[in-house]
Amino acid sequence: MMKYILTDIEGTTSPITFVRETLFPYAHEKMAAYVTKYQSEEYMRPILEQTKCTVREEGVSEPSLQELISALKGWIDEDRKHPALKELQGYIWKQGYEGGELKAPIYDDVLPALKKWRANGIGLGIYSSGSVAAQKLFFKYTNHGDILHFFKDHFDLKMGSKKDPE
Repeated sequence: MMKYILTDIEGTTSPITFVRETLFPYAHEKMAAYVTKYQSEEYMRPILEQTKCTVREEGVSEPSLQELISALKGWIDEDRKHPALKELQGYIWKQGYEGGELKAPIYDDVLPALKKWRANGIGLGIYSSGSVAAQKLFFKYTNHGDILHFFKDHFDLKMGSKKDPE
């Protein structure tokens, strides 16, 4: 008997187009204003430091805030799986979800499947390249309401890349 299902988000619980056509452009559009406004906040320091380290490795010795913002926006365009970008996108999307600008489209067959699996005692988890915070927002603000409670576990790039067998 199956005891646990670990699923992804894009193309599994929702259309892959939502991330590429809605979430990425939203973060791209809001990036400069968000980083500028919150750059001094404690939670932003490690994000900006990680970004700065990567930008330095790529050849810019002392990147300015604008260069960091440009790098982050460029990484969105490249769909780069950089942990700092993924974490920052989660914060930007949080504002969009909580402000009602964003709502995650969940396939119509997902909610009945989640209910069935839960009723059968199957544990459910998510592994996505989006941060755990972004995953939780995604499932809290869906076109089917808050379905976050169905998922016991959330895993992201801090666990490792999807392509890394270890």
